[in-house]
Amino acid sequence: VLQDILNTKPDLTILSGDFTMRGRVEEYEQARAYIEQIPPPRLMLPGNHDQPLYPRAMWERVTTPWARYQKYIHATADSCVEIPGVYAVGINDNRPILPGGFWSREQRAWMTREFARAERGACKVLAMHHQLNWNNKRRPFGQWFPTIG
Repeated sequence: VLQDILNTKPDLTILSGDFTMRGRVEEYEQARAYIEQIPPPRLMLPGNHDQPLYPRAMWERVTTPWARYQKYIHATADSCVEIPGVYAVGINDNRPILPGGFWSREQRAWMTREFARAERGACKVLAMHHQLNWNNKRRPFGQWFPTIG
């Protein structure tokens, strides 16, 4: 994949997690070394496997689930990148305990503000880790958590 990215020279590379399998420091170090080989601009957001695995790291997963991601990959879990003609926003749709695939009111407001900053006529791109789950019969833990609602 890396060689394909280097050969095609995309204007923007979107990396939407999972960067690790268990959120371990060693995995993050390897991921960072790999990502540094991808030329910017890069839009990055975490996946659900980028949180520390419980029960071993339960406290960290609940209190600071994105600390390792923010230390090794990107300073914020939600991020945006602007290039000529394109404004890309990445939303972290993961939650520490619940299944992923949704975001908060605060994130919706942030996304709206970010897209409002885009230059007129720019292509607006929204990226997330989980797939959109429109009217899906699958209900994790007996409940459906919509991505947008």
